[in-house]
Amino acid sequence: MKISVPYKKNPPQEQFHNDLNSKILMFAGGLGSGKTYALCMKMIQLSWLNRPHGGGLLCPSFPDYKKDILPTFLEIFEKARLQVKMNISDKTFLFPWSKQPLYIFTAEKPIAGPNLAYCGINEFSLIPYVRVNEMMRRVRVKTAKYKQRCLVGTPEDAYGWVEEFVEEQEKSGRLRMIHGKTTDNTHLDADYVEHLRATLDPMAFKLFAEGEMVRLGSNYFYYSYSKENELPVTRQMGNIIHIGVDFNVGNMHAIICHKIKEELHVFDEIIIKGSDEGTHEMARAILDRYPRDLVLVTCDASGRAKSTLGTTDFGILESYGLEVRAKKANPRIRKRQLLVNGLLSKKRILINPMNCKTLIKDLKKVEQHQTTFEKVKTNPDLTHASDALDYIVDFEFAFGFDRKERMTKRKIGM
Repeated sequence: MKISVPYKKNPPQEQFHNDLNSKILMFAGGLGSGKTYALCMKMIQLSWLNRPHGGGLLCPSFPDYKKDILPTFLEIFEKARLQVKMNISDKTFLFPWSKQPLYIFTAEKPIAGPNLAYCGINEFSLIPYVRVNEMMRRVRVKTAKYKQRCLVGTPEDAYGWVEEFVEEQEKSGRLRMIHGKTTDNTHLDADYVEHLRATLDPMAFKLFAEGEMVRLGSNYFYYSYSKENELPVTRQMGNIIHIGVDFNVGNMHAIICHKIKEELHVFDEIIIKGSDEGTHEMARAILDRYPRDLVLVTCDASGRAKSTLGTTDFGILESYGLEVRAKKANPRIRKRQLLVNGLLSKKRILINPMNCKTLIKDLKKVEQHQTTFEKVKTNPDLTHASDALDYIVDFEFAFGFDRKERMTKRKIGM
């Protein structure tokens, strides 16, 4: 059987593809550097070399499989005119030369099933180590010729295991690390790297654009905040009023701002404490201060769940005629941290120090857990205002982190 799969490799992809000897092969690359494409091509290569045995590919979640892995494979199959038997619901790909398929696993649940000849892991740093370990341990087919474990991703280390793992495995001689930069992918829009440079702080740029493993920040979650982010910005008449809301029983916070060009100007905040009808009070407080037709509320995703009042927090705000948006899930905590810190470092978040004292207190005092990178929530008066800021930033500036993520379209002014 003669198979030809077209593959125009950039230098890191070529190193990744040509290495068949490393027990653990890791491709740490910047955003858009071609990591996922390289992994899918590697899985096809290892399937051919290990035929007739099957392999496995692990990704963070089923949605990640649908938006990332599946489209990439379909693109490759179409270009190569490769006849692959796919079971989309069971997440298997049976190549014409193999008797056993490539199984796709997702990290939402424990990994069980067949023994594997090889495996791949996409976005390894966004998966808990217990799942990564489960996947790699399944590579145990004795007669397989190339029992490789291939990991690709941006090394942001969301679960705090990557640095120690790499150090330990490199010391044992089992792991080879390949670094890839965003600029290695010549198919990307030239403006994309400049967008990253303008959005991220210098350390985060090294991680997300150059694929380097770096230690970010300090004990403080918002490590880029400084006095230079404080400016007496005010409401601009006629502009859309962005309001970020964090839902907490008896302790609701909102921050109010404009997006002006590529900056966020935060000029007010609202705090509702000790109320059983906090969402109703928040809606009334917003409408007491600002005209309904200019307000866009960005919420904590938990607002989709029913409250103790029998309806959702979303529903309550909408019953007052407010336009509300939120994602299906709140952004990953590490993503939020890096995105907000990048904007703070570039002085693209400006905050009125007289009107937004609670938010500024958050930005100065919220600490981060040194292993999980989560916000430390031991003080009940901290984290809520900054969470509200995070939700708006994630909607308005998230392009640099997830180019495939679709944003809700604005209706105001249309």
